[in-house]
Amino acid sequence: MKYSGKEAFDIMEGVTALDIDGKTDITDQVNVIIVTDTSIGKKIVRYSVVGSNGNLAINERRLSLINYTGPSIHVSNDVVITSEDLDDLVTVLIEKDAIRADDGFGNDITRTISYNYEAFADSFKYKFTFTVQNMFNDVASKSIFVEVEGSSAGPTLILTRKTVALKKGDVFNPYEYIKSAYDQKDGDLTELVGFSGKVDTNKEGQYTVTYSVSNSEGVSVTQRLVVYVG
Repeated sequence: MKYSGKEAFDIMEGVTALDIDGKTDITDQVNVIIVTDTSIGKKIVRYSVVGSNGNLAINERRLSLINYTGPSIHVSNDVVITSEDLDDLVTVLIEKDAIRADDGFGNDITRTISYNYEAFADSFKYKFTFTVQNMFNDVASKSIFVEVEGSSAGPTLILTRKTVALKKGDVFNPYEYIKSAYDQKDGDLTELVGFSGKVDTNKEGQYTVTYSVSNSEGVSVTQRLVVYVG
């Protein structure tokens, strides 16, 4: 199996899974993982499925990636970041043309970048680490050290997302969407984050959960998560 990055890639091409009776198609239940073999351009694709009798079936094949360099991230060290940018930093950097990631074939995967940051108590400088993972499970990371303007104004609170869509009957855990809370003076406040608002996943509709946290000086910050149930 070969892939050059120029055409659409279907990891399930040629794969069929049948249940123990030899007739029932269970291809849609197949799990797939990709692991690196002898080099970054050589992969092993492992397929597994559990039949109706509870037995696990496994098969694999090799994948060669042609002219593949692995994912990469490029971030400007000269970018100006404010405390307000921390809520959605990747989008801000994209708008400033200050960040880009590709999948190893030159395809843009910038919007899949995730990040975390570490603030230093004795300065306004932060260490930002950006990470991206492509469809072949290869990962690239890039760190920069940047001063954050306005970071002394109060705590920052970052959620993993601003909206979430749930199916009726799903379990909603509000703590799952808290990424971090930090104050320049008090340090990590993540465990102190509180929230208000109820989500009834048994009833379709739109709900809002408000998160908040305060530092030792009483300065607070809030973020809102919109939850759609349907």
